[in-house]
Amino acid sequence: MSTPSQKKRALNVSLPVSLIEEIRQLEPTINFSQVIQATLEARAKKAREAAWLEENKEAIAGLHAFHEQHGSFADDLRAYYGETLVFDDSEEQAYETV
Repeated sequence: MSTPSQKKRALNVSLPVSLIEEIRQLEPTINFSQVIQATLEARAKKAREAAWLEENKEAIAGLHAFHEQHGSFADDLRAYYGETLVFDDSEEQAYETV
């Protein structure tokens, strides 16, 4: 994510005139740089997430297989406390069942 102190570089972008005119009519104060930056940041985040998932797909598959074979680590807690656990907002983190 970009911060105000980051160095910036000028970029030429070509867009259809009709699109520019329409958006300026709908949003007269639009800041194209901010819109493009936010869009590119979102795409970069999605690309990083996809790359991470691809990098870690074997480990994730292993965790899923472990879970299928052995169940969840929380199964014992669920059985002990009854049903669904709910943490209250107190510092003691008391349990109550739902």
